[in-house]
Amino acid sequence: MLYAAKAKAYVKGCYETAVELFAYLCDLNEPLKDRIEKQVKEVYGGDGVDFEPEALKKLELFQSNPDTAKLPICIAKTQYSLSHDPKLLGRPKGWRMPVKDVLIYQGAGLVVPVAGEIKHLPWRRRCRQAGPPGPSDRPSSSPPSHSP
Repeated sequence: MLYAAKAKAYVKGCYETAVELFAYLCDLNEPLKDRIEKQVKEVYGGDGVDFEPEALKKLELFQSNPDTAKLPICIAKTQYSLSHDPKLLGRPKGWRMPVKDVLIYQGAGLVVPVAGEIKHLPWRRRCRQAGPPGPSDRPSSSPPSHSP
């Protein structure tokens, strides 16, 4: 019992210290564009972000909507580097993150800037272009029929 009490006190102390020291990188009231820039600079070590015109249009649209303006940011980029380029290993310096597109995942509650060459699942691309998948887009539990 003595060990359990000590363990609980230790966990409580760790939790209280973590709560005191924890701080979010960005305030969700900051504009989306500023939060993306801050994440690239402070988390990934980039010099900044280069937004393509289509990405800027989407950012303006998302920023003008109160339901999406305060969603957190999750950058879609290569897993092989802190940058957008899988060949830039370690913590590269002197690079800028190109953002080609910005997606909204309202179900997950995320704004997702797309950096570099990212492959999306085929159904996701259809959803962006044509809206939600219909019955024919959903996987079927029965095997496809083959005609001779």
